Amino acid sequence: MGNCSYLMSEPCNHTSVPHYEVHADNENRFNKPTISYLKAVHVYVRGVKISILKGGTVQLNGINVNIPLTPATGVSVLKSGKHYTVAMDFGVTVRYDGNHYMDIKVIKDYKDKLCGLCGDYNGNSNDDFRKPDGSLTTNPNDFGHSWVTDPNCNKKPNTTIPGCTDDELDRYESSGYCGMLLDKNGPFAVCHPKVNPNSFFKDCLFDLCELDGAQPILCESIESYVNDCQDRGVTIGTWRNSTFCREYRSMLGSIPFQFQSFQKVNQILIPSVSH
Repeated sequence: MGNCSYLMSEPCNHTSVPHYEVHADNENRFNKPTISYLKAVHVYVRGVKISILKGGTVQLNGINVNIPLTPATGVSVLKSGKHYTVAMDFGVTVRYDGNHYMDIKVIKDYKDKLCGLCGDYNGNSNDDFRKPDGSLTTNPNDFGHSWVTDPNCNKKPNTTIPGCTDDELDRYESSGYCGMLLDKNGPFAVCHPKVNPNSFFKDCLFDLCELDGAQPILCESIESYVNDCQDRGVTIGTWRNSTFCREYRSMLGSIPFQFQSFQKVNQILIPSVSH
C-alpha cells in the first residue's frame, strides 16, 4: 500500500464522552511494499496535536519538545519503560514504542461509541470491519483504505502476497521460530487463556516469509504478543537468551495497514496484525 495516514480511533457522533483522535502514519521500508511500518502517531486532544515519531521524537503542534510534558489540562506526555505515552485524565491512554508497537486504552465509558481502525469497542469482533459510512466489509484492504485521512494517498491495494517454500514454512512454523508462540509447553503458554496467539503466529509467518526469516522481525513479533500478555496482567517467563533475541533493538518492526482483524481486550484497542 501507499504511505498513508489513518484514523485509528475517535468517539463517533457522541458528545457524552470527551473527544480525542488518534491518527497513524505508515511507511514502506526495505523496498517491501507488502509490509507497512508505523512511522508516527498523532494524538489530537483539547486543542493540541501531540506527535510521536519513529525513533522517539516528540512534537507539540509540529515543534520538537522534551518530555515529560503537560501540553494541556489533564494531558500528560511521558516515557514509561520503552513506551512513549500520552495519558488523558478522562480515561484514554495512547502508547507507541517509537518502532513497531502501539496501543490505545480506553475506559468502559467509551464502549460502543468509537470509530476507526481499532473498531467500535462493542464486544463484537464480527463488526469491526465497519467503514466510515457505516457499512461492513470483509475485505481487509477495503476496510483499511476506508479510514485513510490523506486524500492524496495512493489507495491502490497491493495484491502481491509474500510466499515461502515448503521448507521455509516448515522452519518458520517450528518452535524455534513463530511456532514458539503456540507451544503448549513453552514460555507463552501461560498467556494462551488470556490472549489467543493464533493471529500473532500468522502475522509472524507473514513477516518472516517476506523478510527471509530476519531474527529482529521474529523478536518483535514475539514482543508484540508479550506486550499484550503483560497488559492483561500475565507474567511471561524468560524467553530471551544469549543467542536468541538477546536484547531489545529498535531495528525493524511493522504495524498493520493491510488489516485482517483487531483485538479488543476489555479496555484495550490493539491493532493485531503486522502486515
